[in-house]
Order: sequence, then C-alpha cells, then structure tokens
Amino acid sequence: MEQDTPADDLPDEQNPDYLGKFIFDHNGLKHFDGQVLSLAEQAYLAVFTESYEEPDL
Repeated sequence: MEQDTPADDLPDEQNPDYLGKFIFDHNGLKHFDGQVLSLAEQAYLAVFTESYEEPDL
C-alpha cells in the first residue's frame, strides 16, 4: 500500500517504510530487530552504521 503522506504517525508494525531497528549497547552494535532485511543486508548496514563518520561542513 503506497501513501502520498509520510507514515511517521503509524506504529512501526503498520508503517510500510519501517524495516526494523538496530539495538546498541555500550560496546556497539548488539543485534538487529526486524523481519524485512536479509542477513546480508543487516550485516552491510551494521558495518556502514558503525563506520559512518559525519562529513565536515
């Protein structure tokens, strides 16, 4: 179901844009909680997220 308006006000389970969430603890990434992404996609995003550095503007 496509919507013309943002789905920000929907609960995560009903939001078509929601893919899941990464759970972090003080040591870094703990696990991914979601059902949409494959293990390979989860691993790719985990590496990207942990190594991301904001550019200097």
